[in-house]
Formats: sequence, C-alpha cells, structure tokens
Amino acid sequence: PNVPVFQPVRPLPSVHFHVERIHVEHSVPMYAPELISTVSSLSQPSDNLLHHCYAHLYLKVFGFQAGLTCQDSTGEFLPLIPIIPSFSTALYGKLIQMPSYWSKRSSVPTTEWILELPHFTVQATRAQTLLLQAICHSWSHSVYNSTPTSLSENLLNEVY
Repeated sequence: PNVPVFQPVRPLPSVHFHVERIHVEHSVPMYAPELISTVSSLSQPSDNLLHHCYAHLYLKVFGFQAGLTCQDSTGEFLPLIPIIPSFSTALYGKLIQMPSYWSKRSSVPTTEWILELPHFTVQATRAQTLLLQAICHSWSHSVYNSTPTSLSENLLNEVY
C-alpha cells in the first residue's frame, strides 16, 4: 500500500493559551416546586425570596493569557510572545426556575447575564497578526476546501 509519510514541520508556530485558575459555582433552588409556587403567589416577594427562585452560575477565570510560540527543530518551545496579556474575568448568570409560574410577571426577569472584564488588552505587531491569521487558516483550511497558507521564513524570523 502507498501510505504517505508526514515529516514534522519545524519550526512549528502555535498559539498558546494559559489559565492560572478557573472557579465554577452552580446552584439551583432547593425544593423548587414548593418554593416557587409559594413565592410566585405573593403580591410583592422580597428580593431575597426571588433570589432563591433562580438557578445561578458563576464562572471566574484568573490569569488567562494567549500568545505565540514556536517549536524549534529540537522539539523545544521558544518563550511565549504575549498577544493577550494576563487578565482575569468573571461571568454571572441567573435563570428563573419553572418559568410558567412567572409568565404574568413582567417585572421578574427570566434571565440575567453580567460579564466583568476590568482589564483586557490585545497587542500584536503586523507580523504577529499575519502569523495568527496563518495559524487560524491552518485550523480551518480543510473545512473550507481551500489551499493552506504557507508560512514564509521571513515572517517567522520577523516574529521570533
């Protein structure tokens, strides 16, 4: 059989993602049917009671960063060139449980999402942007049936 032999591409540029820590919390109402039928029947339920009628999701990401690196001919990775410097973010969401009980209450939101992104930066040179584009294209070229973008040695030298 005629089996193709693939030679490793070196240097091999890549996008590197790093996260220090991820924290996820998810909570749902305890005894939801009893709680929600009671709270939804009140004319003016307190915010505290309403809070317990939602499912809650907290997602916190600490120290996320992304950058370019390159695997050299020995298989070692070169130091990371940061494109997105380290930052932290948080996402909070809530979803009302048993929404049919709340259909006549327009003042009670069915969902709410809050994204906290206090500091976010993207910094890239033209050469780094072209290299990122070539890497992204290499991930998707087979899906779109186009020819892969070739990486020039000059571009790699300009980035690294």
